[in-house]
Amino acid sequence: MPSKCPARPLLLPLSPIFGVIVRFRNLLYDRGICKTSAFEIPTICVGNISVGGTGKTPHTEYLTKLLQKQYKLAVLSRGYKRKTKGFVLASKDSRVEDIGDEALQMASKFPEITVAVHENRVKGMQLLLKARPEIQVVLLDDAFQHRRLKAGLSIVLTDYGRPVYDDFPLPAGNLRETPQALSRADIVICSKCPPDISAERRKQIASRLALKKGQNLFFSGIRYGKLRAGFPGKGAYSAQSSLAELKQKDCKLMCFCGIASPNSFIGWVRQSFPEAPALIFPDHHEYKASDLEKIYSAFERLENGNKCIITTQKDHMHLKNNPLFEALTPYIYYIEIDIHFVDGQENVFKKLITDYVRNHTKNAAMA
Repeated sequence: MPSKCPARPLLLPLSPIFGVIVRFRNLLYDRGICKTSAFEIPTICVGNISVGGTGKTPHTEYLTKLLQKQYKLAVLSRGYKRKTKGFVLASKDSRVEDIGDEALQMASKFPEITVAVHENRVKGMQLLLKARPEIQVVLLDDAFQHRRLKAGLSIVLTDYGRPVYDDFPLPAGNLRETPQALSRADIVICSKCPPDISAERRKQIASRLALKKGQNLFFSGIRYGKLRAGFPGKGAYSAQSSLAELKQKDCKLMCFCGIASPNSFIGWVRQSFPEAPALIFPDHHEYKASDLEKIYSAFERLENGNKCIITTQKDHMHLKNNPLFEALTPYIYYIEIDIHFVDGQENVFKKLITDYVRNHTKNAAMA
């Protein structure tokens, strides 16, 4: 069970102050004192009220797979930690420095959709639709706190292991807003649930979240897919593999990651390789020579024979054009993940999304 203690207890006296400031800001938008902008085409926001680690990217990927075959789709992100400013459209030559790791991951995985970044979501939408007027649906990645842009449908994630009702606002806890902010969401997803979550446990969570009538609650989990060679053509093993296959080949491996919630990834690796060394870096980490030294040292300490390195797809975005990792490219594999909904909820979720898009696409066409 998650702890109810704040992550940074010495900062606890400051959290109520932060909460008051955020509630006052939200009140200004709720009363119409601060203006919002809406767009005629369907816009779906995927966000949270926590600082990272709830699984926004795999849920955005899920929506992309659901909609991309029927609609001309775009994803608009802020491009966190990029080195550029303003509006940037992703291209086949984009780098992490240009659009950020999450946007680059979306662009790399779904080259047929449009991916763009802008720190101002309203201006970003305007420039996106000017550059790509054929776009029919926009997914807004991590835009729940961007109140200036009113999404047509808001999806908010809360981590099963760090539920919002057991957390505190910044700076003592990890909440960007107080839990009452969930009332603005159309859909709430309790993410990263264990596969065997019981109906009783789901009922307890629903009671604690206390959503309003008309809001929809879903429960999702993470599913790990195939391992993919980080640098196709250079891999010491096949382009696709699995931990089970590597174990059969008596492979020795290590793992590293720079994500907000590393425990799930490391736990998954150690289910098959309990002794695997693991290096943890900060979220959205930009790997430097000193980091390579740590990784290379851990790799060299593995027993001689078949060896490889496992990382996440988001971390792989930082390695693709990083010459520091050239010597390790034959051994680096990344894991793709997707989500699944528990207890037959998937069809209900799909219908909610597709009904919203279909109805609002018709409205936009008639406007």
